[in-house]
Amino acid sequence: MQISVWHRDEGLAVALATLIEALLLAATSDTIRGFSPVSGPLPTSDPDNGLPLAFTTLTARLRPRLLTP
Repeated sequence: MQISVWHRDEGLAVALATLIEALLLAATSDTIRGFSPVSGPLPTSDPDNGLPLAFTTLTARLRPRLLTP
């Protein structure tokens, strides 16, 4: 999953993306075992409007479930 964050400047966007990534890396639920980082947070700008943007990419590890008919 890719998470994109817009803010007033690139530094704030990266800081917010880092916080979101940390919260997700610590999260678990009944269906999600956890997350693993893939890349980021990386600063950039939105190609459509030029606003400061940062993004991070994570993978989710799901808990196995028994499928019953």
